[in-house]
Amino acid sequence: MTKRQRGLDSYDHGSRLPTFTHQPLTNLETYVDTNLAPCRSDIKPPRGKLPSLDIIFTSQVKMLKSLAASLALASVSFAAEIVFDWSIGWVSAAPDGVSRQLDAPGSYWYHSHNGGQYPDGLRGPLIVHDPEDPYAGQYDEEVLLTTSDWYHSQVPDLITQLLSTSNTKFLPPIPDAILLNDTNQGKFHFTPGKTYKIRFIGMAAFASTFFNLQGHTMTVIEVDGTYVEKQETDFIRVAPAQRYTVLVTALPTAEKNYAFIAALDVNRDFAHDPTPVFPLNITGYIIYDESQAYPLPYTVDQFLPVEDLSLASLETPALLPPPTRPIQLDFTFGFDAQGIPRTFFNNITYVEQKVPSLFTAFSTGTDNDNPTIYGTVNPFVAHRGDIVQIVINNGDAGIHPFHLHGHQFQIVAKGESNSGPFNGDGSNFPANPVRRDTVAVNANSYAVLRFSADNPGVWLFHCHIEWHVIMGLMATIIEIPEELRGLAIPADHQAVCDVQSIPTAGNAAGNTNNFLDMTGANITPKVPDQGATFQSGCATTKTCEKRATRRSQRNRISQRVPVGHNEYAETF
Repeated sequence: MTKRQRGLDSYDHGSRLPTFTHQPLTNLETYVDTNLAPCRSDIKPPRGKLPSLDIIFTSQVKMLKSLAASLALASVSFAAEIVFDWSIGWVSAAPDGVSRQLDAPGSYWYHSHNGGQYPDGLRGPLIVHDPEDPYAGQYDEEVLLTTSDWYHSQVPDLITQLLSTSNTKFLPPIPDAILLNDTNQGKFHFTPGKTYKIRFIGMAAFASTFFNLQGHTMTVIEVDGTYVEKQETDFIRVAPAQRYTVLVTALPTAEKNYAFIAALDVNRDFAHDPTPVFPLNITGYIIYDESQAYPLPYTVDQFLPVEDLSLASLETPALLPPPTRPIQLDFTFGFDAQGIPRTFFNNITYVEQKVPSLFTAFSTGTDNDNPTIYGTVNPFVAHRGDIVQIVINNGDAGIHPFHLHGHQFQIVAKGESNSGPFNGDGSNFPANPVRRDTVAVNANSYAVLRFSADNPGVWLFHCHIEWHVIMGLMATIIEIPEELRGLAIPADHQAVCDVQSIPTAGNAAGNTNNFLDMTGANITPKVPDQGATFQSGCATTKTCEKRATRRSQRNRISQRVPVGHNEYAETF
């Protein structure tokens, strides 16, 4: 029987190294580790402590039933959009409750994009097992290994530093620790001769991580929920929001134990001087025999990770036709009118509007295909059947991970570092490109992505360095707006907006008579507030009391939502 293990050391250096738990993957399950003593008491994971709760479904059918009963609870408990890396109707801003891409199994994660909450712990792995796994029978056990960065300061304080006029070099906060499975060290047990399916999930807010398993070869079989043809590699690079699944066959004997390394990618975008406590890497352990000595840390001279363009989809979907809806996004840094550092697509920084874009699409009739009415959210409209091609030109000297909600796109081109913007040449596009939902675009380079417009909704496209999201590096895809017209807002979502005095009809400015009248629309980005539960630094007692009242109202709303056979009552 296939088993799963999640091994970890403690985040508190003084705690003991726990043993492993193995669980058969036969029913809907959530796996919870509890012996963690974090150095902060204000963390915000669903259970109120790290490691975050794992959510595991044995099939997409069970996931559909469980999420259908619990989506509303997930959305209101934090008054934030819990954005999964695949289309979940209202959670990821699609109109139809549960959208078509729920039938895709694979490795995912749940997280909040509201006010930088997920770097404070509001995230965790979400696994959907596949009863038709093409690699079934080729492995004996599963291992889950999440990678994330961690900050000793609360995110609201870090946002204040980030969005400061004194931050003239656009520097993001540097993490204080790199975590494996929400701890500062990881290990897992190997039995000689067995093959292990290891799921790497990138949950970092900032740092990409290289992985190398000493003395063992990895065979990549899945990326971002997409099966790929087998490809051997010694290294993978997991950017924020990316996922890799690999097969690793244990050595034939248990003569000694081995190490594995998780090393931070320290290109120019991920380090600056001075960095006296910047953690460059951590060492984990592959244990064959506990009676044998643990291996010493080791070094790697050069990381050579597997490249996207070397991977091929197992399903051979074939290269999509030439685009009918081209979109070019040129990424740069700059300052807004107040001198605050921002990020820009096409010289426009994302500005949150009074009316959520999805509700504008619902309530503006035939005008909902006019990008103007959505305000400064970098809107792009695509109609059913369009072949959308997004060209990302990264003008920065660092690698950036870009993520699209609602789709797995084809990566049809990707430039080497310092190759400059895309020149339009598609003669070397692969016949069977890999599909992902997150692409790491090299420094001073580009990537070209394609997808078919077949999933109605309002989808964000953004850098998945969360600090750059906060700085405004987002665009909005208004997909098939003609099928969004007149759709109703669920009562629980309406209630959440009412609690926060958020209008739910009209254009971006909330105008319901003349949708082309943008008077009152937000045109200047605001500094995000201190978050839903942050109390330190409240300007007045009244402000703190107002936040507490909102939390109480949210809790009352969430208590009215039915919960099916799942752990969402505990999770969210």
